[in-house]
Amino acid sequence: YDREQHALERYLDVARYLGAVDLSPACTLPIERERAVMGKRTDVLVKEGRKLVVINPVARWKTKLWDEQKFARLADRLVAERHAVVIFTGSPDDRSITERVRGMMRENAVNWAGETSLRELAALASLADLFITTDTGPMHLAAAAGARVVALFGPTAPWRTGPYGPGHEVIRKGLDCSPCFRRTCDVGVRCMEEITIEDV
Repeated sequence: YDREQHALERYLDVARYLGAVDLSPACTLPIERERAVMGKRTDVLVKEGRKLVVINPVARWKTKLWDEQKFARLADRLVAERHAVVIFTGSPDDRSITERVRGMMRENAVNWAGETSLRELAALASLADLFITTDTGPMHLAAAAGARVVALFGPTAPWRTGPYGPGHEVIRKGLDCSPCFRRTCDVGVRCMEEITIEDV
């Protein structure tokens, strides 16, 4: 048991120990129908020459959150400078947060928080040119669906629980106190606060 090994590899080690052979961490999600549905929904938004960027700005731990204003400014820059269509995602409980972020923007974006099932979210991620997220479940779902993920990490260790596979980018500051694995912070969650829009 190597605690610093990626969680997926640790789970595969359990399977190996139990006698499994020819293991592959590849994942095929049964989302063909959902891809067709989400493809129709995104085709209405994404015109020729534009990129689709999905942003999941929420997390259950307060210490994993990035500033809402920064998410809004990042989305503005993606729309204005990269000609992207930005879709915010999250659970139904997250909709007020994603709507608040969208309300801080100067450019237009779409809020689909609470409007997708897990399979539809995976399908949406697979259709996106980029999936930007905090360290949360949708990050793993997007990686498993084949999305290119940009993940913002602070109090946790991306080498243990980051997006698995090639083509992903982890943004973290690598402060001495990080990773601390704490849900609360006495020093102001600098590990997330010091991530800049330019970093992302």
